[in-house]
Amino acid sequence: MIAGRFAPVPPPCRPAALLLAVLLVLLPAAARAEGLFLDERFADLERWQPLIFPKIARHSTYTVD
Repeated sequence: MIAGRFAPVPPPCRPAALLLAVLLVLLPAAARAEGLFLDERFADLERWQPLIFPKIARHSTYTVD
């Protein structure tokens, strides 16, 4: 083969890979630091808001024991 006939291979995009690696490490830590995201524990149904879908004939019922 004759040298120089093929286009040079572009360098790998290391800055993008590094940014992705940093985000994958830091984002879960930031989510933990903010506190509780979703608390499903409750003692009564005072703040419960049912979701009503018009095409569903029978909806679920919830109680707190």
